[in-house]
Amino acid sequence: MTKIKQDILSALVLLTALFGSCLTAGAETADFNSGLPEGWVTVGNVNVDSDRARSGKGVWSNGKSATDNYLVTEAIEGTLSLYWRSYGASGSYPNGVLYIYKYNGNALGDLITQSAPYKSSTWKQETFDLGTYKGQVAIALYSACIDDVTYTKIEGSGDDPGPGTDPDPDPDPVPVMNITPTVVHFGQVTENVSQTVTVSNTGNAELVATITSDNTTFVVSPASLTVEPDASATFTITCIYDAEAYGAHTANITVTPNVGEAVTLQATASIKDPNAWTEDFEGNALPEGWTMVGTGWTFADGVAKGKFEGYDSWLVTPKLTVNAGELMTFQAKSYQFGTDVVLQYQKDGGDWTPFLSEARNTQTEFETYTVSGLEAGTYRFRIRTENLYLDNFEGFTLAPSTAVKETWWISYTFHYQNGGSEETLSDVEQMEIEFDGDNIAFNFPNPITGNAWMHGAKYQGEGPETYIFPNGQYIGMYNGEQIYFCGSNGEALTDMVFYYNEEEKAFYEFEQILINGSTTTASVWAYFTDVAITKDKPSTTGISATLMNNETMNNEYFDLQGRRVSQPTKGLYIVNGRKVVIK
Repeated sequence: MTKIKQDILSALVLLTALFGSCLTAGAETADFNSGLPEGWVTVGNVNVDSDRARSGKGVWSNGKSATDNYLVTEAIEGTLSLYWRSYGASGSYPNGVLYIYKYNGNALGDLITQSAPYKSSTWKQETFDLGTYKGQVAIALYSACIDDVTYTKIEGSGDDPGPGTDPDPDPDPVPVMNITPTVVHFGQVTENVSQTVTVSNTGNAELVATITSDNTTFVVSPASLTVEPDASATFTITCIYDAEAYGAHTANITVTPNVGEAVTLQATASIKDPNAWTEDFEGNALPEGWTMVGTGWTFADGVAKGKFEGYDSWLVTPKLTVNAGELMTFQAKSYQFGTDVVLQYQKDGGDWTPFLSEARNTQTEFETYTVSGLEAGTYRFRIRTENLYLDNFEGFTLAPSTAVKETWWISYTFHYQNGGSEETLSDVEQMEIEFDGDNIAFNFPNPITGNAWMHGAKYQGEGPETYIFPNGQYIGMYNGEQIYFCGSNGEALTDMVFYYNEEEKAFYEFEQILINGSTTTASVWAYFTDVAITKDKPSTTGISATLMNNETMNNEYFDLQGRRVSQPTKGLYIVNGRKVVIK
């Protein structure tokens, strides 16, 4: 340092000791009406306009990250006072939060303090104590809006050195590096893709920076940059798609200047498995492996449509294998105001857990949603109806099936309308039955729409072995109508219940099984009675034949295992093919 500089520094120290506060200016207020004050910058998804301002213009972000979206002040000290509120006040928006970080000139430093979560459209004033810290701070906006920021500027910072000081007439030439962004997310990658990073030099000397990557999946170009003072240059980060390297990838991209400290960026990507599961609804039917709870989903025009107010109806995916770092995408579009996009997951057969719930107004285009950040395991996902079009699932992989399919026999009587009168058709035919733990499925015959898979599960309660098939399972189209299976007693739609007889290897159902149209829950297209599903072809004699033929029962009582009971007591019995309770 020159002798002149040393003398100036000594004088400044003496003046500071003698006059103290005389070297500190009073409070200043940034109202943003003329844009950002000099020396302030925004990073990420932060906007300055009148959309969400207390008066005139304000600063806001609807981003949901505490580190990617922030406003950088000039050098300040003491306290920071501002007005703020959450970005949105309805139930679909998250709570707003403000985070105050130290800022080292090109990246976030330590967290100084933060606000409590707040969700309201009412502006409130809050003051943040910076403690002993002096310098630039970053105000991170987590779904928040701010306005009228009052602060104390450190004199000598910025272009105005303040009273009592003189600018250095012969400053040492030093480059100052700034980098934007510091985090690069590629999302799901299906081909080589690049993103650009900007390196700025706000110093007064030439900046020479070298750039390296610690992961060969991410290639940087060029490997070095030369940036003149008050100028900027760019380099690219390219994620290389390699089908054999599918899954999550992370890289540290290090930018090292000729003067000053290096800055490390983080790059992330998920390379898509070429064998990833994909599904659409071009077949205008429930895809194989899917199940439906309730009757709220219909299929037409190549999409699934969830009807209005179908709150208790879900569309359930097949089992999928999820590895750490993998993701899945799907598309949804609201066709009516006030829709919630609701998705839940079930991991390894456990309880259903909420994952996504976002409010949407009427949309003209499909929106892509991403499911990521899950632990490794086997999952099912379900989506609620409520005014949605749904399409194009892509990601994860189908879980290996543990199901065992066998060929069994079914006997039944089919009742249907023909020219205004009822006719019946009795038959015995082969069918497929699938066992997967406590879950089973029947490839149930249907003379109207052809065979249809129906999915059920063992009832985990006391009493005889019972399998329950939920009401409302979709089986296809008939004359333009959506058709569903549903068990029934008269016209009251209920779950279908089969009782299993271990000795005979047979499932019995004695109440009606309806084939029901979607236009009205009371419109019965046809129905089955006297249904039995047996491992061996039914004989014409014995208990099975008696159970399947009401005319031969003669009011005799049978228990749920098919055994004749001569003196029934309290309990549930089968009489003439109907369940009877004796109290």
